[in-house]
Amino acid sequence: MKCLTPAQLAIAASGPRDEAGHDDDHDDVAAELHLADCVACRAAVAEQRAIRELVRRAPAAPLPRARREAIAAEVMARSDAVAAPPSRFARAGVASSVLVAAAALAIVGLGPVRAPAPTVARAELIASEAVPLVVRGVAFEVAPDRPPAPPALVRPGRVADFTKVTIEDRDVLELRNGSLTVDARNAREIEITMRGTTVHVEQAKICVVARGGVISTVTVFAGSAEVSNHGKLTVVEAGMVWVPDAVGAPIAMREFEVGWNALRGGDHRAAVEAFDRARDPVVAEDAAYWAAVAVERAGDRPEAARRFGGFLDLFPGSPHADAARVALERLAR
Repeated sequence: MKCLTPAQLAIAASGPRDEAGHDDDHDDVAAELHLADCVACRAAVAEQRAIRELVRRAPAAPLPRARREAIAAEVMARSDAVAAPPSRFARAGVASSVLVAAAALAIVGLGPVRAPAPTVARAELIASEAVPLVVRGVAFEVAPDRPPAPPALVRPGRVADFTKVTIEDRDVLELRNGSLTVDARNAREIEITMRGTTVHVEQAKICVVARGGVISTVTVFAGSAEVSNHGKLTVVEAGMVWVPDAVGAPIAMREFEVGWNALRGGDHRAAVEAFDRARDPVVAEDAAYWAAVAVERAGDRPEAARRFGGFLDLFPGSPHADAARVALERLAR
């Protein structure tokens, strides 16, 4: 048997043969036997079934009356041009061809009508053969349903004071004091907020530090984070530290940034010198801690131990206090 005609393909894609489920038409049986052996025809049937599913799921879109009349005239003209077939395959094929034509017009031929989102319901495929769906040059991927993303991993520091609520599909944390390390990679998005500053985290790992109800630093370890500070949006990339703009402390901010960049670049001596110049209270605590880190990385263990000890004396409640104690234990070995 030759490959099926468009009408036969349409009836094959329409589902059950009749209300009672009988197959009493010789053409039906021959077509099904052909489908069992022909990959091309099975793919065509699968495509038509996917088109039907798209039409079923496509949202209704209002059209001007003149446009509706023009579409109706075109569909009717195509229907009149098809000769009445003798078999039930062809009889149903006329209606199915009209349906597919109308679907193609509705999906890609109309001005204000848009195709559905690329992710659609999984089309029923014969013999489980994956077939890409293309309608007049517009491709749609048939993707499986995915479970919702898990919540981000939040690890609070020893003295962290925060609350957490879930709003729609994201978690919102209000950080009043202390530090939070947030890993939102392969997890749902999360926001950390306090007094006009909001940190939006999506597919990233960061550490946020707050003091006295103000977010003071945002360190990004992987990915990137968006920090909105009183209407000013800043994108912080991996390896960067964000600090707020502070009136009266621009020099200290710049010195801290110089020290951080030097530390990242491996110039530990320059990092220590810059951190030591960042003495404004806005960044002094972070600068003292990272200066001790830079000294340890430079290989001066006695000086690093002295700096970590001095840091704990000045800032015993710092979010960096636990890390400083661990460093002291490491240096004492």
